[in-house]
Amino acid sequence: EGTIQEVKREAIKVKVGNTIQEYRYASIFVVYINGNVSRFSNLEKGMDVELELKNGLVYEINAEDNEFQVEGQIDTITQTNNGYELALEVNNQRFIYKISDNINITIEGAINKEITDLKVGQKGKFEIVNNTIVEITIED
Repeated sequence: EGTIQEVKREAIKVKVGNTIQEYRYASIFVVYINGNVSRFSNLEKGMDVELELKNGLVYEINAEDNEFQVEGQIDTITQTNNGYELALEVNNQRFIYKISDNINITIEGAINKEITDLKVGQKGKFEIVNNTIVEITIED
């Protein structure tokens, strides 16, 4: 049991404790996400995962969305080739998260704000699903 680090066509990388291990797939395998049969393409970095192995190969993947909320301060806002990333300072630690394309941003009660309305140094609550920020509430 661990956290998905990377999903590749031929193997999945899972972090268990401080160790990252790579597991190759059996020729036929099944994927469950949040208890439902799903597609391999729906697996995401950051999901909690349990793998069932036979002869050292993965024949079943049971993944769950990893959802949590943190309170922190925006450290950096970076535009990447794939959208935006936000570095947050939470309890004197720095974490980098992708920003969802469908993010909900509220700043001091004003809803439907844009990523460009965010500023370094703002403090707020950040809803995170599988290493991606899906909701931001800034109350300065």
